[in-house]
Amino acid sequence: MFDNRDFNFNYRWEHNGEIFYINHFWIHDKHQGYGRASVILETLVRLARKEGAKVVQISIGGGDKAKKFIERNGFHIIRKREYDFEVKKSEGKYGIDAVRRV
Repeated sequence: MFDNRDFNFNYRWEHNGEIFYINHFWIHDKHQGYGRASVILETLVRLARKEGAKVVQISIGGGDKAKKFIERNGFHIIRKREYDFEVKKSEGKYGIDAVRRV
């Protein structure tokens, strides 16, 4: 069973509920590669649509691995954030901000 040691994220609604913003989306390395993160993300997108959002925006770390994940899940990259500090190896070399219409 998943719990907050296996995956985690923060969220907030912006612009009167039109934008569902996901921040710090993270899934433990042991669960990566099985489609679990995609299922969680798609569930959040569907929830946002049901609640009236027009756009889901996500901010995620993880470099090239995260970029591929985000694009594979229908998001469009709007910004690549180069890190100006040392991050854990699993975090990748940069972060990504992306959007998806719902």
